[in-house]
Amino acid sequence: MDVSFDVWMGERIETIISVLAEFRCQCNVKGGNDLLLSDEINFLTHYFDPDACIIIANDCGALVGYMAMVSSLDHHPKLREFEFYGTDLRVSEGPIIHPNYRSMGIAKSIIQESIDVCQIQMMTHLILDPGQLLTTESKPVIQHIASQFLFEQTNNHLVYAKDLLI
Repeated sequence: MDVSFDVWMGERIETIISVLAEFRCQCNVKGGNDLLLSDEINFLTHYFDPDACIIIANDCGALVGYMAMVSSLDHHPKLREFEFYGTDLRVSEGPIIHPNYRSMGIAKSIIQESIDVCQIQMMTHLILDPGQLLTTESKPVIQHIASQFLFEQTNNHLVYAKDLLI
């Protein structure tokens, strides 16, 4: 396995939305068998924000995981929950890892890449919001990974925040 990471930002994101939508369907992200590619593409349109960032893990060119981050209230209404952190904030969806590549450290690597990108961009906070991605089995895994990076649980208990100024 030779996993590498790519960072997609701004206008470049539009070129990979359909690939991410197909990947989400393959991973059965919402836990149902009735995922429609068009619905996933529509969901992902909030990443058309010029400040959005998507970190992609690939193994010899095959997409094996990603984590998307947004910072604009106009493109992701859920950000309103985190307004009190200020404007230098990124909220993630994911990380999402293909089932065949789980337990290989890819999620940790994607989170580290995300932290690095946020720090380069001088963001002060990163919020991990696995939301609809969480299954009963994945909750302890996400909690463990979040604690390794010193994320703290928020009042939501399924969302984790990290102060990047430390």
